[in-house]
Amino acid sequence: MKSLKALLLFCSFALLVPLKGQDIHFSMFDMAPLSLNPAYTGAFYGTYRVGGVYRDQWASFLPGQFTTPSFYLDAPVLTVRKNDWIGVGGMVYQDQAGTGKLLTGTYQLSAAYHLALDKKADNVLTLGVQGGQLFRKFSNKGGGFGGEYYLGELIPENLGGEGNSTIQDDVTRLWEKNKNPSENFFDVQAGLLFKSRINKTTDLTLGFAALHLTRGKGYGLVGNSENARQNMRFNVHGQMNMALTNKWTLTPQFLYTRMGPASEAALQAWGTYAWDPQRDINFRTGLGYRFGDAAEVLVGVDYKDLRVGVSYDVNVSSLKDATKFRGGFEIALMYIGKIYKKPKVKPVIICPKF
Repeated sequence: MKSLKALLLFCSFALLVPLKGQDIHFSMFDMAPLSLNPAYTGAFYGTYRVGGVYRDQWASFLPGQFTTPSFYLDAPVLTVRKNDWIGVGGMVYQDQAGTGKLLTGTYQLSAAYHLALDKKADNVLTLGVQGGQLFRKFSNKGGGFGGEYYLGELIPENLGGEGNSTIQDDVTRLWEKNKNPSENFFDVQAGLLFKSRINKTTDLTLGFAALHLTRGKGYGLVGNSENARQNMRFNVHGQMNMALTNKWTLTPQFLYTRMGPASEAALQAWGTYAWDPQRDINFRTGLGYRFGDAAEVLVGVDYKDLRVGVSYDVNVSSLKDATKFRGGFEIALMYIGKIYKKPKVKPVIICPKF
């Protein structure tokens, strides 16, 4: 009971503060390329790419309360010069937090220019930009949010304790003043990406992205004050693929992100086993660690141009006593479609000589 009360208190405070330091994040960040860095738009070999990630935080004991579905589609659409190309795409996500169903969502369009730095395009530098609408609102259609917001919706009286009345009074006054507040604004991102084919068995990717450049007002749902502006977010990330044998490939990767005073760092390593090369089936497994927050268990399978991944976070933060080490679950899909014109072969009539 004490553990549940501690977790509910944490969730309550998360909804009360402006939240300008929070943003979506995925354990399988490499499976959500357009939300990680707009320079990833069109950065693949194929005709189009479609995918998505669904995350459910604390699904085992707070099912459906902290969820983030996302979806993206992109394609390389235009060749420039000999080895350069332009990619375009779009992505959407909707993050839901708590019983109050605080929704943070967006729809974004992106474009990227991929500049080959050598004749063989072994080294490519990419600049990407992204823009669209971002919105935040409460959408609870049940009791407690019709006109006033009561903390009792999050912490029942039998789980509460002394001091809750002060918090509840503050929240009630906020909702009496704002009446189901919501905000939306134009959001802009930009990013750089460098990809290098070091040799036949190794390649490297490094990236940097600056998100929420417009710093929309009213992000905290408490008025359009300067203090309520959304903080910019900065992502630094990298990945290396190394073929160890003809069966095994090792993929270490990292992500460092900072948004206002909050920061997060994650390290991961995937191992890919070529189970059936003839049918193009690979099994993937890996481990990761998000510093001070969670250990990550990663598994996946590739079948031709389809990639499926599943991850689970083992919570090791200060909330581990309340969560019993339970964390977030993710499932991700990515498919690269390839549509090419079949070459026209002129019939050849063979006239043998006798």
